[in-house]
Amino acid sequence: MTKAGCYKERPVRGIKRKILGVSLLSVGLLNTMLTLKAGTAPDGFNYIIVGAGLLIFFSGLLRKQA
Repeated sequence: MTKAGCYKERPVRGIKRKILGVSLLSVGLLNTMLTLKAGTAPDGFNYIIVGAGLLIFFSGLLRKQA
């Protein structure tokens, strides 16, 4: 007797990268908005966080397709 549906499904790929990317993107955007609200110019570190978040998120999307 064999069980129906006993095969292993392929795991979802890239989910950790997407979560990390979205969290970095959120932190960077919130930090930039709060800095602008305070009336000061955002420094380059905020833009680096946003860029890194986008890069990691899109690498997670590409990993899912591969």
